[in-house]
Amino acid sequence: MGKVYFIRHGQASVFSDNYDQLSDLGHQQAKKLGTFLKKEGIEIDQLYCGPLRRHRETVAGILDGMGISQEVTEIDGLKEHQGYSILKKYMAELMEEDAKIRELVNRPWTDFKDQIKHHIRIYEYFSLKWAQGTFNHLISDEFQPWDAFAIAASKAFERVTAETPSGATTLVVTSGGPKAIACGKAMQLDTENILRTSWVIYNCSVSEFLVNSERTSLSTFNHITYLKDKEHRTLV
Repeated sequence: MGKVYFIRHGQASVFSDNYDQLSDLGHQQAKKLGTFLKKEGIEIDQLYCGPLRRHRETVAGILDGMGISQEVTEIDGLKEHQGYSILKKYMAELMEEDAKIRELVNRPWTDFKDQIKHHIRIYEYFSLKWAQGTFNHLISDEFQPWDAFAIAASKAFERVTAETPSGATTLVVTSGGPKAIACGKAMQLDTENILRTSWVIYNCSVSEFLVNSERTSLSTFNHITYLKDKEHRTLV
């Protein structure tokens, strides 16, 4: 039986000019994960990641923590969906179209932590509606629809599992969306529950899949016990 470890990237730089890079904490999370994997005696036979900077930086931190070098295969289907970018670009139109989004945006917030919670509430509500196709008439063709994203992420998961032979260990560094798609395929979840799963996936958390010729099973989900400090356990 092969093992596939799906890892969400470390904390990215939320609210900065470039989200697609690890924060200082994100770099620490990645290195701590590598140290943990080394301590557990996990040896990587194959390593895959998405094409984003935060994926590559997480890989670098993990390998640094493990004290090894490893060839990395990038798969485009392991990149995150474009929901966040769509929300940013079309916020004015969405507020005009949807009373709930309007109400959520206009709620006051106090400090940075409250701002993050405020942002998450808007994003979660929008994501469900977007994945259901509610806002398709507002969004240009430059953005990948949810259905196309889900197909690409599913194919990436199928490729990774197919290329993991019995006895091999594969590491996959990606984002919350593709990781949730992988969990959804293993657990036969619908779109809403795939999205809800993605919202609770911690940065640098580990989910283990067991692979054989008949099936792929989710064995462990969202493992972060190696992050002893609560401040290191982040969703955003």
